[in-house]
Amino acid sequence: MKASNGDSIWNNTANGGESPVVVNGVVYDNGGSSVYALNATNGDQIWARDVPGLSNPAFSNGVVYTCSINDNVYALNATNGDNLWNYTTGSGVETSPSIVNGVVYVGSDDGNVYALNSTTGIKMWSYSTGDDVVSSPAVVNGVVYVGSNNDDVYALNASSGIKIWSYYTGYSVYSSSPAIDNGVVYIGSGDLNVHAFNASTGTQIWSYPVTGFASSFAVANGVVCVGTGSVGELLVFGTSSTFLSNAFLIIIGAVIAVAIVAIAAVSIFKKRLKINAVSWQQGQEVKSGNCISLIFVKFKKPKGKIFRKCLSSLIVLHR
Repeated sequence: MKASNGDSIWNNTANGGESPVVVNGVVYDNGGSSVYALNATNGDQIWARDVPGLSNPAFSNGVVYTCSINDNVYALNATNGDNLWNYTTGSGVETSPSIVNGVVYVGSDDGNVYALNSTTGIKMWSYSTGDDVVSSPAVVNGVVYVGSNNDDVYALNASSGIKIWSYYTGYSVYSSSPAIDNGVVYIGSGDLNVHAFNASTGTQIWSYPVTGFASSFAVANGVVCVGTGSVGELLVFGTSSTFLSNAFLIIIGAVIAVAIVAIAAVSIFKKRLKINAVSWQQGQEVKSGNCISLIFVKFKKPKGKIFRKCLSSLIVLHR
């Protein structure tokens, strides 16, 4: 699709469904029954390999890594799709792999977190959580962060697999994968809360109630974004209590035109408004005050009509 207007450039009938990876003009996607490599310019299929899976593929040094519900982790040659190696776990592997410093980190429905040599596929270590691991691992500063269906969030030594800390959330950590920023771990739990933990100690910094299972997180420029599954909300949090020093403009998908109108309106009245910096308290939504801020994006499905996105947009502005 064209980024400027959303017009379709090409489509491919490959049964895609996960989040693709695009590298050097090639789209790699896990289609449920196969992994595909497609030409990013015209959509032509370059190769396909029968690997039934549900995870997002990962690319590193000419290799595509993907996980499968047939209990295996695969390393495929990115040029032709040849199988370089595969490692068999004790059950289906639904997580997306993380590759850091020559090691592939995955979780399995057998309850283990695995560290595999990215070149050979040889197991370096595994850690048992006691229940399915569907949360995809995140690796930062030599630590693996991951959630488990046993209700815990874990921090494991990336070299040895030794537990550094764990935190009991009270419900399974199923669909949410962690994000780490400035020494804070953000993750959602089936207890219907978004949690923030000290990355070094595992101490909870704050939690915030949500209306459905939280998805995976995106963190940028001091802002944490996460979606919830039940009512289609996008939540935006400030990551610290420091004052904002740069103007942020958050534009969501099809509301670019609305954002432009809002910016124009602010420009017209800017001289008449005293726009102060806003303090974002940890774990709290951004409040409007003298500024306008983006809090929720809600999606609704009108009866009998094509899915439409009904968006409530606000913009973060200050001097």
